[in-house]
Amino acid sequence: MRSTSEVRIRPFLVLASINTVAMSHLVPARLRRLLLRWSGMRIGDAWVAAGCLFRGTDVVIGDDSRIGYRVFFDFERVTIGRGVSIGTDVKLLSASHQLGDARRRAADQWSAPIEVCDGVWLGAGVTVLPGVTIREGCVVGAGAVVVEDTEPHGLYAGVPATRRRDLDRDTGPCHRADTPFE
Repeated sequence: MRSTSEVRIRPFLVLASINTVAMSHLVPARLRRLLLRWSGMRIGDAWVAAGCLFRGTDVVIGDDSRIGYRVFFDFERVTIGRGVSIGTDVKLLSASHQLGDARRRAADQWSAPIEVCDGVWLGAGVTVLPGVTIREGCVVGAGAVVVEDTEPHGLYAGVPATRRRDLDRDTGPCHRADTPFE
């Protein structure tokens, strides 16, 4: 866990150009990917929808991943593995506050990186809190709030998200859409 003052944040103009220009619905997906790379993000052969919001550029997105509309990336490192699907309106919140006294409940801010491992599916509206690792092959149901690390190959749902069942570990063939969102 690091103090947010220790986190290096890219200059305002870079983030402003990414969030307004690159994330526009008028920018083709391939150009969007190039602009994200230009900002310093490490983006593989992945698809990132319009409308995402980036508070920092310490972002890694693996090959064959699909990032839906209006996904929020906080400023601490966010690592997305290969073959990940992230639904609309997901929030990857890498910062929070310590609980303060009665004069100010939101005390000192802190942050911790988030990791979403290979093959994960985050449903629409999922919230992932600071320092969480979602292990490979997990599915997190729509609207869930993930407050702690998951175990591999599980279905998680609820607030807070809990493991509801085990998922098959088979890695057989799967369908890959060329343009899943556009």
